[in-house]
Amino acid sequence: MALKPLLLAACLAAAAGGPALAQGTIRIGMTVADIPLTHGQPDQGFEGNRFAGIPIYDGLTTWDLSSAEKPSVVIPGLATEWAVDPNDRTRWVFRLRTGVKFHDGSDFNADAVVWNVRKVMDREAPQYDARQVGLTTSRMPTLRRAEKIDDHTVALYSSEPDSLLPINLTNLFMASPAQWERLRAAAPNAEAAWNAFAAAPSGTGPFRVTRFVPRERLEMVRFDGYWGDKARAERLVMLPIPDANARIAALLSGQVDWIEAPAPDAVPQLRARNMVITQNLQPHVWPWQPCFTGDSPLRDVRVRRALNLAIDREGLKQLLGGFMVAPVGTYQPGHPWWGNPGIPDPHRQGRGAAPAGRGRLWAAAAVQSQGADLGLGLRPDAAAADERVPAAGPATARRERGIRCGGLEHPGHQLAPGLHRPPRRAGRI
Repeated sequence: MALKPLLLAACLAAAAGGPALAQGTIRIGMTVADIPLTHGQPDQGFEGNRFAGIPIYDGLTTWDLSSAEKPSVVIPGLATEWAVDPNDRTRWVFRLRTGVKFHDGSDFNADAVVWNVRKVMDREAPQYDARQVGLTTSRMPTLRRAEKIDDHTVALYSSEPDSLLPINLTNLFMASPAQWERLRAAAPNAEAAWNAFAAAPSGTGPFRVTRFVPRERLEMVRFDGYWGDKARAERLVMLPIPDANARIAALLSGQVDWIEAPAPDAVPQLRARNMVITQNLQPHVWPWQPCFTGDSPLRDVRVRRALNLAIDREGLKQLLGGFMVAPVGTYQPGHPWWGNPGIPDPHRQGRGAAPAGRGRLWAAAAVQSQGADLGLGLRPDAAAADERVPAAGPATARRERGIRCGGLEHPGHQLAPGLHRPPRRAGRI
């Protein structure tokens, strides 16, 4: 199911005159349960990129995050320009930014780019780290190798022509070879050197790490030698608080100044306490993989279409406090890849929209009828079909044995319809 939820962003400052603003420190309550990897290729998805990637490191390309009014595009990062070789469509030439320093004071140059590509692409490289491979190569599957042309020019080679390579390179962060080599000299092997590097990382980003305590906190200070616009905050303190209610409590008690993803039902309370919450649309795809093994009824496309009709998207929106847009396809209308998706519903044709409050019952009838055509004995589930009893709530998801969707149940096949909590942020003013 594709969701296009509302992204709630927050003011990154504390109350006027408060200690966080006076000290230039922002204390952040993260959604993750542990500090993301800090060795240059963060784990834990794009939460990791937000907290332990972009603040510490840069890629050759990056995303334009200067405006919330338009979709982001790829812009120059550590590379100022790039172009595909007209004589070899698998060869890209990147011109590198000059005068860039790593946090340890060493220079960023073409040798550093080649070194960072080899750390995830070349098993024979001394700095090869298998842990970073899965966090990188899956996002740039065609990248094969890098070649130095001169100190500030590098060629990247792909396995085939790939127009998406500049986009995918936003996920390849540049770590300091000099810092790693110093740590390697005192480490028994490359893995131990990378572990030491994670505790004392060195990138080219706007913040440098000063303290790292696994599962507890990550502290950074502004890197005044940063090549781009200097960060406004002097210091960041990141605390892993995976539970939404715990994050809200931390924010309300003054333990943190900024949080991600408050529960939708907590937003009125946050607003009543003068927290700043701004919002924007963020496309998000949460895929469900049907079971196609054995005699699963989901092998039949008609069943999958019927279950698709049974999803009460407007009901989900209501349960999320309105913080989502009911999806109509993998992509929203107006997107270049939109097409014209749709599933005919014989129970709704010529009858207009379902009566208010009866969406699940209409869907139940559709699924039950189509299931009967296929010899499936689907039976109504009164609790799930009753609009007064939500199938899932903001804090919990129903995880029942058997299919329960649109007010129907089919024992023996499992589907766990849950609610996606879209990324949101809230903070003090």
